[in-house]
Amino acid sequence: MKLKVWKSSPPVDWTEVPGWDETKKEYVELQCERWLEENRIRDLGRENGEQEYPAPDATQPDEMHQKIRAWINRRGRACKDAVSKFLALQRYTLELQRKEGMAPIRDKVEGLRDDAIGKLKDRGATERANLNQFAREAQEARRDLNAFRKDAQLNRVAEDSTTAKAMFLVLAAVVSVEAVYNAFMLAGVYETGLAGAVIVFLTIGVVNTAIFGALVGEGWRFKNSVRRVTSSGGWLMITLGGVGLLALNLFVGHFRDSLQSRAARPDLSIEELLTDDSIPRFVANPIGLDGLPSYLLVIVGIGAGLFAATKWFGRDDPYPGYGRKYRRDREHHRRYLEASRDSRDRLEEIYRESTDKITDARLQLENKKGQYRLLTDTARRIVGDFSMHLRQYQDDLGFLIAAYRTENEKARTTPAPVFFKDRPVIDEDMLGAPEWSDIPAPDYDEDWSGFRDAIRTVQTAYQQATNALPVPDYLQDTEGASPEFAE
Repeated sequence: MKLKVWKSSPPVDWTEVPGWDETKKEYVELQCERWLEENRIRDLGRENGEQEYPAPDATQPDEMHQKIRAWINRRGRACKDAVSKFLALQRYTLELQRKEGMAPIRDKVEGLRDDAIGKLKDRGATERANLNQFAREAQEARRDLNAFRKDAQLNRVAEDSTTAKAMFLVLAAVVSVEAVYNAFMLAGVYETGLAGAVIVFLTIGVVNTAIFGALVGEGWRFKNSVRRVTSSGGWLMITLGGVGLLALNLFVGHFRDSLQSRAARPDLSIEELLTDDSIPRFVANPIGLDGLPSYLLVIVGIGAGLFAATKWFGRDDPYPGYGRKYRRDREHHRRYLEASRDSRDRLEEIYRESTDKITDARLQLENKKGQYRLLTDTARRIVGDFSMHLRQYQDDLGFLIAAYRTENEKARTTPAPVFFKDRPVIDEDMLGAPEWSDIPAPDYDEDWSGFRDAIRTVQTAYQQATNALPVPDYLQDTEGASPEFAE
């Protein structure tokens, strides 16, 4: 019987299935069943078997056997080439690390050190120029305060009242209460009633507290001065304020008496009443008033004035000018401390950032050592697994050929070719593992003194920059100064 030729020829090229995954750095096994199905190997074996191809007396593998074997060999060699390229890259990286050694780390650390020193010097010069003005102002204020204390023979801290701002609100309340009370006392006899009386006594209250009360209160402060002229002026202010306070309130009492007696002379205006009655009454007998309500007006007015005098006196230190000098010193001292703290913070930021980078460089050295071990271990693993993986190609070839032969034998009516009994084998040169020899470890010295030296050098530059910041004399030497000034 004449055998038919093989009509269903297989594809010239089957899709390549990589045997090496470079991303995962691992070998890839062939999914044989899937490959057989995608490439219709069993169908082709069946179709060829139905045509009695290859012939029963054939002694050499047919085209399908050769193509499957060639495809497996090609896949194995591609895998070996890919692994060889990967190992070559590993070797290049390791040799580069060994060649570089500590040089990149050393250069980086030295560069970070020099950069930090330069930044600290530049920033230090800027901060000195900025802080010098604050230090000079603080020193001048402290020198002025100490001279004042020495001249005034003061050895105590100034009594810096915390209620100075609230004093004016208190005085306003006192004036208002006094005005309303006095207005009620006059409302019955004043021609414009309560509203007019309130306006009049608000004006009188302001004079009573803001002028005479201030004279008495500030005079009491000025009398404490060691300067005779200033002290005498204080006593004069007390006298003028006290006399004015007494006279004003007595006159208000006489004015009420005049209004009370106005019924006898209703034709007189307020102005005429003042000139024709109130003033003569006051001149003739200043303390002689007609009744208790008038005396109450006087008492309330004098009391308000004296209360205002205590508030004027309590708003500042008892010694004249001492509170102002002390507050000026405190303000310049506070401004200097804030500016100094900001300057030191900016210098410290440069120092911290620089030392952190040097510390990171040391960690990079440790990472490089870990990278060397990882690259070496990975290469060893890949080379060690190569032969075992490539032996799987022999099993894959046998499985694919067996699948083709089985379907071919089932479909044919003649005996299977003699060579079907032969075991297919892959090329022997595929089984040899790529060459690999470990690269000697780079000379990585984790205990390199350059790290510590660089940090110490930066620390020294930081201390020099901070120590060079201007400091007022009173903060450098506090011997002989009062404790409150030794800050």
